[in-house]
Amino acid sequence: MTKRRFFALVFALFTAAASFPLSAAERALASRENIVQLTNGVSIAEALERVAQLRGRDDKADIVLEFARKGLALAKPIMIDSVLQPRDAGRLIIRGANGQRVRLFGSRPIKKWVKVKNKSKSRLVVWEADVSGFKLADQLDALFMDGKMMTLARYPNINPKLPYSGGWAYVPGRWISMYHFPKEEPAGSRSEMLVGDKDWHNWAVPTEGRIVIFPRQRYGSSYVRIADLDRAGKRLKFAKNICDVPRPGDTYILSGFREELDDFGEWYHDLKGEKVYFIAPKGKDPNKSLVTIPTTGAIFKLDNAHNVSIENFELCAGRMAVDTKGCSFISIRGCSIHDFSAHRTIEFAWGHNNELRDSDIFNVAGSAVHITGGGITKPNLVENCYIHHVAMLDHSSSAIFMEGQGYKIKHNLFHDLPGWAVFHTGNHHELTDNRVHHYMLETEDGGAFYTCNSNGGIETVTARNWISHGIGFAKAAGYGPLSFYNNSHGLYFDSGPNHGYIYDNVIERVSGMAFKVDGNNTQVVSNNVLYLTGRPELLRWSYAMNLSSKKSEGVDDFREGVAYSNKFVHNIWYYPHCPSQIYVLIQGADCTRNTFDWNWICIGNDAKYPNFRDGISWEEHWRKKWRLDEHSLVVSSIGFVNPQEGDFTPKNKGIMKKLSIRPLVMKKCGLYVNEFRKTLPKEADGCANHPEWIRNPVDHINPPKK
Repeated sequence: MTKRRFFALVFALFTAAASFPLSAAERALASRENIVQLTNGVSIAEALERVAQLRGRDDKADIVLEFARKGLALAKPIMIDSVLQPRDAGRLIIRGANGQRVRLFGSRPIKKWVKVKNKSKSRLVVWEADVSGFKLADQLDALFMDGKMMTLARYPNINPKLPYSGGWAYVPGRWISMYHFPKEEPAGSRSEMLVGDKDWHNWAVPTEGRIVIFPRQRYGSSYVRIADLDRAGKRLKFAKNICDVPRPGDTYILSGFREELDDFGEWYHDLKGEKVYFIAPKGKDPNKSLVTIPTTGAIFKLDNAHNVSIENFELCAGRMAVDTKGCSFISIRGCSIHDFSAHRTIEFAWGHNNELRDSDIFNVAGSAVHITGGGITKPNLVENCYIHHVAMLDHSSSAIFMEGQGYKIKHNLFHDLPGWAVFHTGNHHELTDNRVHHYMLETEDGGAFYTCNSNGGIETVTARNWISHGIGFAKAAGYGPLSFYNNSHGLYFDSGPNHGYIYDNVIERVSGMAFKVDGNNTQVVSNNVLYLTGRPELLRWSYAMNLSSKKSEGVDDFREGVAYSNKFVHNIWYYPHCPSQIYVLIQGADCTRNTFDWNWICIGNDAKYPNFRDGISWEEHWRKKWRLDEHSLVVSSIGFVNPQEGDFTPKNKGIMKKLSIRPLVMKKCGLYVNEFRKTLPKEADGCANHPEWIRNPVDHINPPKK
């Protein structure tokens, strides 16, 4: 090699290396003067002022804001806006100093607790604290002890032996079907509710109260304030309409009334007297613990800010953790986020290229994450997050609620969810490699992933997810009594999603259907394993799949909810627990406009062929007349390698090859280890190790006819 060629090569390598920029952290650490430390002697305002000075000096510089403190209780949010972080600015990295995880509270401490006389039946020790110094203008919505949310005094009390089906009161009266919809409802029927004689406590201050209620159908709940009481008629009057009309037998919880302070961990706020009353958890002294009340809307509030990283914090005990609006390239990584009282814990509103990664979210009142905005080339991301025990107050909230374009929900672990893991509208999403189990513990008529958009789902990929133990809690057959294993599905494609790709998923042990497909078109459903779906308790309502359509003749407009051009191929349908062996429940759909073939179908030993409703025959109609599943195979049993450990590979390799079915091993679903998640967490206590929690209530009884 000549010298000239040698130096040309060196120069090329040098320029190539220079074209790959250093990471934000590496560039920031290259200049110690761009590190701002928040110490005991420096306030947040002073630290942010120093950051602003550095940003004014060099808008392209990367800046590190380090918290050199163990913990901090905030009186107001940490505000970052477009002045501090404009669109083309260098990165602002906010983290703990020396790799430490710093605890930030969205609340301030209450001190000087004193014992007072307990006037309730419980005779437990009641503590009182003066909160006049906080100048509170409204009822408190939360109180925390050592970062954990306590229980607003409630009726009925929590039943720790039945955390999902217990601890509810019931709207009085004789039941009617939840599917009965009168043409006209009485005026004000969603703004008030009758209370039964045994449940009426003649509460002294109506406006202290709140209600959580599942009215009529259990796919939606409301959490609203009480405005007034009709004492003569024993009726609650709500501050705003609830989501549906309350019917006899519907479940509800009342909280906030001072008369209901009677159990460990409960509290209430006397707004007029400027006092808080508290029965501490058993064995606890509030003067020896950190008891706090929320004082800020969010811990981090970002308004039209860009290029910000929030790393390795414990965010807890407040209303919201992070609230962003109109932001881009916001990164939340390696955080523990828990015990927040608002309907949403993290909000990515009308932004793009934002991410939540490698974080745990649990014990929150509503949804863990709400996302709007995005774009096909500007995706928002939730990846490698552990989300569990959400919707503790807003009981039907999904863990992640998405409205927009191009979201990526990848490698997350979800469990112990009252409602759904992911609810989404919009197009071009990726829901991949997630593990979901024990969901819909208080709701019905939903799924692990629920798609709801009459003009949506386009180019959405749902792949390599392992979904199991969809429970469902509802009125049996729409009437009563309330029971588990009702109408919880795997993947629910509602209101006409189209042009999606659903492949390599395992859906097992869901009480309802593996797929609920309502008015879909051009969906490709391939190489999925549908294992032990349905429940014998559901009798004829238990089946493998539903295909419905609003119209079936002469209309190709997907907005009309027509089911056409869908392909269900190379799937394993294993559903011996469905008593009626129904393969596909057809509701108004023209099956000949869809493709079913090369499937491996196991219905158990009780029937020779899969069944359908409405007199459809497998041999005469499905296969010979409609030419569906012509190459599919129906068997009485299928052996899998190790389904308990996620290996859903069939043992019969010959049939796999014949039907072009690929093996599914789900060991890579869910969480993984990286620099922000050093080890995999042990799963929190839940239904997986407490099957006795999924026990039907014994007090939900239809009153006798009068």
